[in-house]
Amino acid sequence: MKPKNPLFWIVAIIGLLLDHVTKQWALQTLVDQSMTIIPGVLNFTFAINEGAAFGAFKDNGGWLKWLSLVISIGLFLYGWLVRLPNRWEAAGYGFILSGALGNGIERLLKGHVVDFLSVFPSINLPFFNHPFPIFNVADICINLGILCLLIVAIKEEPAVKTTQSAESPEGVPPRESQAQDFRLRSQSRPSQSRPSQSRRSWFRRGQLSAKRIKRSRLR
Repeated sequence: MKPKNPLFWIVAIIGLLLDHVTKQWALQTLVDQSMTIIPGVLNFTFAINEGAAFGAFKDNGGWLKWLSLVISIGLFLYGWLVRLPNRWEAAGYGFILSGALGNGIERLLKGHVVDFLSVFPSINLPFFNHPFPIFNVADICINLGILCLLIVAIKEEPAVKTTQSAESPEGVPPRESQAQDFRLRSQSRPSQSRPSQSRRSWFRRGQLSAKRIKRSRLR
């Protein structure tokens, strides 16, 4: 049986492999050091995260492995059984599956995930008084998937409004618009009324004049 939504599976597999490879590289390279890629913008810094994406729920993240497992199974069945209507949805759900599965497998096996991407490490976030949390490729995939689904939602809303306006122009209900069209058509038809009174009088005058000419000739 050929699986539906090939783009969904391609994105999910590539995202999962990329997440796994980068985490293994971080374990082998960054445990005892930090690499500056772009000064003040991007560092590779090893970190162990027992919470959710971007360091959320650090203190009580034991339930996250089961949540990740449920989401992964649900998305897997959804991509296998349902034909997604467009590429944005296929890519979006594929990204989310790769991120949820990448972090979920690591939480299930190790109880934590490996993070290593640190952006703007020397700038504290407003209202938090600490730099942006360290994250990984799986977190990026989840956010890319959410972005794709938001694009779908934004593109579908104008399409619905356009369809409604086409069915009912200028806010007029469909039945009333049909009645108006019927009236306009009936008014535009050529009238087949009887001859007017003026035509009849001209016709009678012509008959009388013809009779008078005949009489004058007979005389």
